[in-house]
Amino acid sequence: MRAASENRSKLHFQFGWPASLGAPGAGRRAVDVLPLGIDRERVDALRLLISEVVTNAVVHSGGNDRGRIDMMVEVTAGSVRVEIRDGGRGFVPHASRTTRSQGGLGTVVLDRLSSAWGTLSTPEFGVWFEFPGGYRTERRVKSERLVS
Repeated sequence: MRAASENRSKLHFQFGWPASLGAPGAGRRAVDVLPLGIDRERVDALRLLISEVVTNAVVHSGGNDRGRIDMMVEVTAGSVRVEIRDGGRGFVPHASRTTRSQGGLGTVVLDRLSSAWGTLSTPEFGVWFEFPGGYRTERRVKSERLVS
């Protein structure tokens, strides 16, 4: 017997950009096309997470032969999962940092704003994170119309 949550729909989105200074902004703007059923403050937190991870991908993918950042997003009724891949060498996640020792604060932001995160190493390096929330349901759309 399957759990009810296993029968729910999953929406998949894929984005890609050159590994350039414009990629973080493109990642933030990509959130606008996702059918999210979360409030503006949570959308802004999702944009910040994406911006941090894409920025790190641009900075640390230097010299990869593809010169590309790929972002895959899976949206379910209760969560958003984002994978950002860059073809760089990657890194090994350390225990949560609370102070700025070397580099930026990307992992601290991931620790604080995501429900879970980690790295991928095959076939290319990437960072994934999960974010509480989900897609708009018809019930949410109807209630939004009544409020408007």
